[in-house]
Amino acid sequence: MNRINLKKCPICGEEPAIEISWNKPKIHGRYGYKAVCIHCNNETATFANYKDAAGAWNMRFCTNTDQLNLFNYMENAHE
Repeated sequence: MNRINLKKCPICGEEPAIEISWNKPKIHGRYGYKAVCIHCNNETATFANYKDAAGAWNMRFCTNTDQLNLFNYMENAHE
């Protein structure tokens, strides 16, 4: 499988990882995937495959909206 390069975490700048969601309900009979920052635990929703989880992470569709809103505010404050 071709791996997609993941962008650094928009909150803390650390490296993310794709995790298999063992403890979540299966999607179409399979375990799901989510992207997670290994430092601050910012994460995406759970997706049916690696590609969708990586794409969501790189497009900044994270579930921790408070942290992401703070990041967007701070990023725009420098403009």
